[in-house]
Amino acid sequence: ERTVRATPTQPLRNNEPNANMPRHPNVASVFVIPVKYKDGFPYAVLLSEQDARTSPFARLFEPKLDAFGGKRDPGEDCITTAVREVGEESGMLIRGKPLQALRDWIAAQLQLEDSANVYWDEEGGAVFFFYPIPCGEEKFWYTLHETFAHQFGALPYDRTRKRSPIRLHWVKIDAYMH
Repeated sequence: ERTVRATPTQPLRNNEPNANMPRHPNVASVFVIPVKYKDGFPYAVLLSEQDARTSPFARLFEPKLDAFGGKRDPGEDCITTAVREVGEESGMLIRGKPLQALRDWIAAQLQLEDSANVYWDEEGGAVFFFYPIPCGEEKFWYTLHETFAHQFGALPYDRTRKRSPIRLHWVKIDAYMH
């Protein structure tokens, strides 16, 4: 049996909150990918389908799927960016208790010396949080794509934004290592 772990982040600095998050200015983008587990293994991830009319990158890839996330605003820490972007890109459907649970989970991950759920590119420019759906919130997360479709249909919920999802999709993971 093989265990795949993320590359260690940084040595824990004085047990500070966010001690493991790269602090250099290259951390410009933060992304969250909710993960559904089945029989103890990752089974599917929740991604947003981008509107090709509002996203320059959506025209480059097929299908036009992306993680919840985006650029950090000046002065924002990574937790604040992640929570803000998840809220915005879900059309504010993810709020209240689920959003607070996500915030708390990210904060806990950043205090670990080595988290298998946190990845970033070599330059530290993009951080990815793979969020395992908590047992008590499975119904909310597992049906979020249906709620989004009911609320927003096939149209972007805010055409004034630079980038806007038109649907949410649970994408099955066919291959995984364990």
